[in-house]
Amino acid sequence: MSVKLLIADDEDIIRNGIAKYIQLHTDRFDKIYLASNGTEAMEVIFRSKPDIMLIDV
Repeated sequence: MSVKLLIADDEDIIRNGIAKYIQLHTDRFDKIYLASNGTEAMEVIFRSKPDIMLIDV
């Protein structure tokens, strides 16, 4: 089963750090999408339909 993750955060260091940590510590996600704002996040959601989303509000 293919599991897709979306990480949305406006701070580059946080967004990239979370993605790097997840990549190093699990192989559960086949694809990790990154978004730096709400508009990008919505585009990823409609285009790729991620299964899990980590979103900074």
